[in-house]
Amino acid sequence: MGNVEGGNTPETWTWYPDDRPDTWGMNVYVGVRAASVGGVAIQTVQGYTVDHDLEAIAASLSVPFWGNGYDEIVVETGPELGERELADVPNAYSVVMTSFPDGTAIGAPVNVGVARH
Repeated sequence: MGNVEGGNTPETWTWYPDDRPDTWGMNVYVGVRAASVGGVAIQTVQGYTVDHDLEAIAASLSVPFWGNGYDEIVVETGPELGERELADVPNAYSVVMTSFPDGTAIGAPVNVGVARH
């Protein structure tokens, strides 16, 4: 698995498999844990940032929030890519916000509509 040279810091990380997509068919992932990187503000298309209250976002989207430090909330979803593996979740690339004990991260693309092994 490779990393983008100079692109991985405690605030950001990027990876891509060296030879093929990973288990979930992904070939790149970008994660951000800072409100800005290199002076550039980071937000999703819908305007979410790592500074937003993830519990409030979950409530506004009517999704569960457990508050255990590892919640993953889908905040944006692209077009469906194919047949669904999970009945209630689209097989599509999404932007997710994830809570960690020490803060929030924004990550994409994540296909939460495929069974994760």
